[in-house]
This record gives sequence, structure tokens and C-alpha cells, in this order.
Amino acid sequence: MKTSPNFDQQQFLTFLRQTYEIDFVSLSFIPEGECSYIYHAISSSDQYVVKVYIDPVVDLQHKMEISVKLRNFLPNVVAPILTNGGDLTCRFQADLSSYYLVALFPFIDGISRWQLWQKDQDFSGDQLRSVAQMIAHLHAITVDYPVIPKEDFTRPFCSGIQKIYQDINTFSPTHSYHQLLIDALKQEQSLVTSLISRFEDLVQYAQSGIKTTVITHGDPTSGNLVWNRGGIYLIDWDNMALGTPERDLTTFTGERFDLFLSVYLRHFQTDTLDLKLFSYYIHEWVLQEIYEFSERMLKSNNENQLQHDWQELRQYLPPDFSNLDSRIEAIQRELERGH
Repeated sequence: MKTSPNFDQQQFLTFLRQTYEIDFVSLSFIPEGECSYIYHAISSSDQYVVKVYIDPVVDLQHKMEISVKLRNFLPNVVAPILTNGGDLTCRFQADLSSYYLVALFPFIDGISRWQLWQKDQDFSGDQLRSVAQMIAHLHAITVDYPVIPKEDFTRPFCSGIQKIYQDINTFSPTHSYHQLLIDALKQEQSLVTSLISRFEDLVQYAQSGIKTTVITHGDPTSGNLVWNRGGIYLIDWDNMALGTPERDLTTFTGERFDLFLSVYLRHFQTDTLDLKLFSYYIHEWVLQEIYEFSERMLKSNNENQLQHDWQELRQYLPPDFSNLDSRIEAIQRELERGH
């Protein structure tokens, strides 16, 4: 989030000291991330990241437990730190009616791929190879974790978008950005409807037949890949699930996908990569962004947050079908090369 939560930061710092028995000396809000509030905490001897969750995350406790276990196989998995009571999360009572779920993580003193992108830079070839190898090793882990959620290829975000279209008919704007959003949604409704229709066809395909499933991170995007002298670290495991390899691989399609895929397939051999599943996740991502930014804008009156959400939303609204098709065609060419 781009704006800090509306609670007493000193009270929160005291809560963290008591809950983790760590002598925190400072706490700074970081205006990053989309689904939680992020803080940088410093103690007398170390640095940490504090994550304050805005909305409930499905099976979060189980996902965190598994991320801890995954460190036995992938040491650069960033897992939560236990409270003094041995818990992976804790609840902060901001006032009489507001609770926030909180988790503490080690701070990785490095630079994310997203931060490099802001400087018109990127991971080197060797760094990208390291990422591909890490994702391959993750997918190769065969330990059975019965509590891990499983990708079921439902219609995420479609019903949410349809509800937003119903709501804006009676919504009373209280900010100029609300009206911008409503006008844009109405203007592009036919294209959004076409996108949902295309996606529903892909849902039917994805739900049919038996699919190869592996442990997936679910969101290995540029902001969750951090490099320092210790190597590449993979953070934020909130979207972990058993799913098809394409669930993670779709993130890396585009420029240098050929390099990524060739390294990945050397470390995780599979001949079942499916173009239609790549297409499923590409379409799902666009629908997710349209839904989440639209919903958040309708609930907010904060100028800075609204401006950020509007700028992000305009990357996906209207849907760019030409770009979607070009991405899918490029993936098809790489899959046909065989590597």
C-alpha cells in the first residue's frame, strides 16, 4: 500500500517489542506492496520486515508453516520469524474494533528486480539463471504437504468484476477519481465482458483432464525476487499452492523467456507444459488487476492511494487483446523450440 494504516505507530512498535521480545529501536513505513502494509523495523543488532495484512489470506497459517519447511530444500526462501509464544503470526489490536494480522520476516539487504526495473536495469543473465534454477528446484520438491491449498481453476475475479459493474450504477462518487473509474469501466464494459468470456473458455479447459501439479510460489513477480551477495531470495509466499508449473512460469514470459525456460527445463524436466494454461494465467492476471484496483478505488478517499491505483489500473483497462495474443504467440514459439 502507498499510505500507512490509521493506527498509532508507537503503540504498534511497543506491541512488536513485547510480542517478539526483540529490542526494536525504529519502525518506518514502506510505501510498497498492494495487499498489505509494509514496515522496515530495526533493532539494536538486526533488521526486519513487518507485514500487516489488510484482508484475510486463505490458509495463511498453513502456507507459512510450509514456507518454513521449504527452507530445508531452498535455503533462500524467506520465512516468518516466530513470536515469543512460538506462533508464525500475531494479532495487533489497533483500537476497540480493529484487529490486524501481523507477521515478521528477516530483512534481505539487497535489491529487488522491480527496483532495478525502475532504473531501466534488470537481473543479469547469471542472476536470471539462478532464478530459473530456484523455481525448477521448488517444482521438483516431492514432499507431501497435505494442508497446502490446491489450484482448482475456478473463476476468480469474474464475479467480483460483475458485482462492481452492478455497484457503480448506484455508487455516489466522493472523489474525482471515483468518477474517472466509473466512466472508464462503463466505456470499456464490452471489452471487459469479452475478456471474461475468453477466460471462461480457458477455465473450462483447465478444469478438464488431469494436470501435473507441483508446489508453486504463486507470485514470483519482480518485487518478490531480491538479490544480494547471498544470492537470489524469494519472498512473500502468501499465494503458495499446489498448481501446474505454468502458474509460476507465466511470470517470466516475455523478454529473455528463452533463457529462463532453457535453464528451468535443465533442472526440472517436463514435456507437459501447456500453452492454454499459460493463456489461462495471462488472462487471469489482467482480470485480477482490473478487479482489485477497481474495488480498492471504490473503497478509498485517500488522494495518494487513489492516484496510484488509477495509474496501475490504466495498464489493464481497457484490456489490450493484441498484447495478450502476442504474448501467447511468443510463448508458443518457445514451447515449439523444445529447448
